[in-house]
Amino acid sequence: MVGGFSFVLSLLIFIFAKIIVKIILGIQFEKSIIVLRILAFLPFIIGLSNIFAVQGLYAFKFQSVVAKFVVLIAFSHLFLLLILTYFYSFLGTAVAVVITETFITIFSIRYFYKFILNKNKIKNNISKCDVYE
Repeated sequence: MVGGFSFVLSLLIFIFAKIIVKIILGIQFEKSIIVLRILAFLPFIIGLSNIFAVQGLYAFKFQSVVAKFVVLIAFSHLFLLLILTYFYSFLGTAVAVVITETFITIFSIRYFYKFILNKNKIKNNISKCDVYE
């Protein structure tokens, strides 16, 4: 549900970025259209991260795992942000944010699968074996 809604929201922001910028900011901020299109992916990316990290890992008491990879990615973000902003200005900043959030989502999915889904598969296999013994 959250994933589908955030995907549609991202798609709408991307498609209607020009109209959104002109209505909210005015014609003088036309350069913001490309930035908004780059950042339009964030609702979907962060929505997935929310599902796997907050609703998944936090629910199963893996907050410390989330904190560790978020801190690691945050430091990486600062390095990436400095480089991309230096070479590409505000477009580099927008791209750095999207890359960082993508890494957080990838790590969230990876650790959700590693710590929760794999353990549930193992438990299900063990309980199936117990029934037949």
